[in-house]
Amino acid sequence: MRRRRRAGRGARADRQGVRGAEAWRQRHRAGAAGACEGDDRALQISARGRVRHRAAQDAHRQAAALQAARRLMKFTREITVRFEHCDAAGLMFSPRFFGLVNEMVEDWFAALGVSFKAMHLDQRKGVPTVKLDAQFGRPARMGDRLTQTLQVAQIGGASCTLKHEASVDGAPVAQFEQVIVYVDLDGLGPEPWPEPLRKAMIAYEERA
Repeated sequence: MRRRRRAGRGARADRQGVRGAEAWRQRHRAGAAGACEGDDRALQISARGRVRHRAAQDAHRQAAALQAARRLMKFTREITVRFEHCDAAGLMFSPRFFGLVNEMVEDWFAALGVSFKAMHLDQRKGVPTVKLDAQFGRPARMGDRLTQTLQVAQIGGASCTLKHEASVDGAPVAQFEQVIVYVDLDGLGPEPWPEPLRKAMIAYEERA
């Protein structure tokens, strides 16, 4: 009888050992699964963070591009250097640039919705040049395509400082800084810029 009891106790111990080992394996699997889920959650949070960071970078780049576009807003036109512009050597005669500067201002005002004819003859207003500085680089030659650009450097109550550049194939040939003043042609005195015209001009103002 004693031997049977000992055998029964050993069988129970064996069964308990099996159950304990199985329980340990289950706990180990559950722990591993939990660790995987935790890793997945960490990855998901990291992915969301990367998306938000990427969106912030994109917004910053868009804002920078918009600011650059505003700084670079210029009035532009192209002309061909003709025989009438040149000297006997086929090089553009420097004084002809001054006429092109005035043409550029007239074309710019037309783009702003202001006709020089209506402004001068009907409204009796004008925009004479009171200062003009010039700097010349490489020569322009007969047949060249000359690109002219205009940008507002500063606008005051009645005056406006303009920056002009003339280039051929991207290389500057002449640069000018011009100051014009809005005046009454009958009284020959300065007047404030009309507000609609002023707002249109500001769109071409150079920004830091």
